[in-house]
Amino acid sequence: VDEAVWRQYALTDEGGKALVGHNCALVSSGKELIVIDTGYGDDTHGGRTGHMLAEFGRTGYRREDVTTVVLTHAHGDHCGRTTIVLEGVRRPAFPNAAYFLGRRDWDWFNGQRGEVHHFAQNFQALADAGVLRLVDGEVQLTPEVTLIQTSGHTLGHMSVLMESRGA
Repeated sequence: VDEAVWRQYALTDEGGKALVGHNCALVSSGKELIVIDTGYGDDTHGGRTGHMLAEFGRTGYRREDVTTVVLTHAHGDHCGRTTIVLEGVRRPAFPNAAYFLGRRDWDWFNGQRGEVHHFAQNFQALADAGVLRLVDGEVQLTPEVTLIQTSGHTLGHMSVLMESRGA
């Protein structure tokens, strides 16, 4: 699409860069506290992204309270803040959580064809810590929260189905 066409519809900053929102979700389900996607991590795009952990305290919870992290897919804008560096070692950003990722994303991005820096950096640390859970098909996390494989955007893409009072 020609720039003159899309510019009339896109919101941009003073440098002409498109303003894009990257959303993460926090879900409380029974005794589980679930983070859905972790947004950008170390690559903050000049300070415009990657603030999820800095803002997390505003929720009233601590990183240590999170029991589950769902990564809908393995693109950096959805899984970049799965880890942090503490004392020179890359560790899970939510230290008491299990991290769920579609197995097909693991196979693709961890393989020769899909090798991606943020993937190796973050997901290997989760695997080494023993907190990475690879998902095939449907997984019920709680009575209200179910992971459903919805390949398309990526091979291992997952959607999160949330139900409340049967609705």
